[in-house]
Amino acid sequence: MSNPLDLVVIAQALFGLAFLLVGARVLRFRARQRAYSGRTAGTVVSLRPQDPAGAALSKASIVAGTARVRFTTADGDERLAEAYVGRREGPIRPGDRVQLLYDPADPQRIRLDARPAQAVLTAVWLLAVGTAIELVAVATAAIAIAATGA
Repeated sequence: MSNPLDLVVIAQALFGLAFLLVGARVLRFRARQRAYSGRTAGTVVSLRPQDPAGAALSKASIVAGTARVRFTTADGDERLAEAYVGRREGPIRPGDRVQLLYDPADPQRIRLDARPAQAVLTAVWLLAVGTAIELVAVATAAIAIAATGA
């Protein structure tokens, strides 16, 4: 390990491994979340802004607060439940149709599924970057080995 190039290869490999692990974790979390959740569409009935002053929501604003959503479970029960709305979900208005995940054991527990493909795209990006970094680390190691004649 006296060669500085050895440290670069190790650092590259660890950095790439970090990307691969985070990407795999995101995919695993998303798969687990979907496996244990009911998924359906609902209609936003009302919004309660997070701003205590109850500021008016403009079209350009990012809604943060609570949305009351009416939806039907897989069993056919119509429910009305509240979900947190944050920056990820973007601006929504009463009357909007939204995708949501709910706990079949407790349908009052819901979460808006505003961008279902975003987590998968993020995971794929992380896995691709991690793989590219690992390939560079392997190529760097091969060049170093060839240069030393080992």
